[in-house]
Amino acid sequence: MVTTRHTRGAPAGIQKQYQRLFIDAQRMTEGDGSPSLTTVGISPVWQFDASKKSSVNADVGIPLDIMAGRDLWAYPILTMSTAAYANIRFGIEYLPMVRGISIAGTPRVIEATIAADGTGTVIPKRPEWLTIEGWRVSYKQDHFQMDDFTQIANMQLEIYRDGASALDEHGGNLYLQGLAILYEAFI
Repeated sequence: MVTTRHTRGAPAGIQKQYQRLFIDAQRMTEGDGSPSLTTVGISPVWQFDASKKSSVNADVGIPLDIMAGRDLWAYPILTMSTAAYANIRFGIEYLPMVRGISIAGTPRVIEATIAADGTGTVIPKRPEWLTIEGWRVSYKQDHFQMDDFTQIANMQLEIYRDGASALDEHGGNLYLQGLAILYEAFI
């Protein structure tokens, strides 16, 4: 039996498609800056204050159908306490793990300025998505193979709003409903 490695591209006969992994607020835990878990309507959300940096944490399993080495794109699903046209400073710190051991020396920090469109609900446009570099997740190793369940891989995430940043101009509270991660998958 031959094991096919999938770190550079899809082998002949295997097609790719995009999948979305959604991490909802209930799967996150309190981080720095004392955000609070509350509800908007009946939906659980994390409330981030407009005047300080605060974060939540999540531990996410790497999907088994991911095309290793390819970039992933993350974006938050947000609502705001005030409907305004203003920028929000948002970021993620991520640390890839295999079998509970970090495969990166230090966590990687990625940030973006997201434009609130005045509606109160914010789903960032594609240029505002955060890019998680696929080679950092796979760390140039053949950890991720199609149908290979021996590798237990995950990412530890710190998801934050930097309300204290000069780049965050929105005076309202932010309510994080969840984080979506788009990735290339085998079909």
